[in-house]
Amino acid sequence: MRVTQATDQVLNAADGVLAGVRERVAKAEVHVQALKITSQEIQDDAKTWAQAEAAELVGSRLGVEKKAKLLLTELDRAEQWLELTESSVQLLQQAAAASQSLGVSVKTDSVHNLVEEVAEIQKQLRQGIEIANNISQRAAEVGEGKLTADKSDQIAKLVLRVVATLGIIDSRIQAVETHLAKVESMLKDLKQQVIRWVNLAAIGATTIFAWMAAGQCGLCFLGISGLRRRHPTVAPPP
Repeated sequence: MRVTQATDQVLNAADGVLAGVRERVAKAEVHVQALKITSQEIQDDAKTWAQAEAAELVGSRLGVEKKAKLLLTELDRAEQWLELTESSVQLLQQAAAASQSLGVSVKTDSVHNLVEEVAEIQKQLRQGIEIANNISQRAAEVGEGKLTADKSDQIAKLVLRVVATLGIIDSRIQAVETHLAKVESMLKDLKQQVIRWVNLAAIGATTIFAWMAAGQCGLCFLGISGLRRRHPTVAPPP
């Protein structure tokens, strides 16, 4: 019973961790969609800057710099969420390993795949942060002047790289959601195993107690029979 109780506690904790992972992944997905829009806005502002008249140069430059900083900030925030998610996924992995050590049959492929996908998203986010930094640097290099066609092309190419990176992250997030569903199914299966264990343990305990009670009754019967043989009842005289 202690084993099943310990396993049940591990699985309940894993449920809470799984819910936290789902929440952070959902937030990351929303931010990725928003960052795609921000990336497009940077590209549009860069084109405007390249074509701007003298009076519009400052506003156009600030528009690019502001959105580049926003892109960098949001990518960094998403990476922080994924760091927490990675820690949570590792806890799920530990929970699965703990269940195995307690004697529960469990396939950990889904958890392992989840770990790999989260690590890949983090890798892509770091690349996105590096590209966003490059965009900010290109904008700062121009200073107060007009954005040259060469610099505009550089920023446009960097933005396209960001968009491509975000697309990869988006597809990876979809894969994470698929693996999360499999992990959830795995946890449900483990809980069913624990329930079966508890029921079997209860049936086994009941059988043992019944057998012990029957044994005690048998011993009592034999004891009484033996006592009667040793002390036979004497009939009263007529």
